[in-house]
Amino acid sequence: MATCKNCKAELTAGYDFCLACGMPVPTDIAVPNLGERPEPEVLPPPPPAEQPPFMPPPPPTGQDSPPVYVGGGMRAEDERTWSMAAHLSAFVQLVGVPSVIGPLVVWLIKKDSSPMVDAHGKEAVNFNLSIMLYGVISFLLLFVLIGFLLLPIIAIAWFVLVIVATLKAANNEFYRYPLTIRFIK
Repeated sequence: MATCKNCKAELTAGYDFCLACGMPVPTDIAVPNLGERPEPEVLPPPPPAEQPPFMPPPPPTGQDSPPVYVGGGMRAEDERTWSMAAHLSAFVQLVGVPSVIGPLVVWLIKKDSSPMVDAHGKEAVNFNLSIMLYGVISFLLLFVLIGFLLLPIIAIAWFVLVIVATLKAANNEFYRYPLTIRFIK
């Protein structure tokens, strides 16, 4: 076996430089390649690792899972404000606009910004759609006199529940309105 003139290390077959010191080996001293080995395949570098998308915690048993949010980001203070606005905007009904319009506008504008605002917006839209449906049914029941009892109950329940949901949103808590049909999941 041949040795390197620089560091006196044994030269490895198939290399034209010393593995110990890196000095080139003159061609007259180079150790011949004793075995025909195929050239190692050079693989392309792996793609850069992407950040996993935001994964919200799993929903409670019996509920649908929330969507996954890839981007966006909102300060906690802004999330709370927009979540409250999703509920409070139902009071546009007091000026003659259907109560579902306010929450729907807030939800459509901010649903991609935050999972919290998305959840509160969906809940507010679903509740106000349900209340509209209950109001129409109660109005039809006016002809059998039951509607005279149901309409005030629905109006008071709507007013109280919107305020409760707004206060829960102000405390960064999620509130599920009772007797709500989930039109938007």
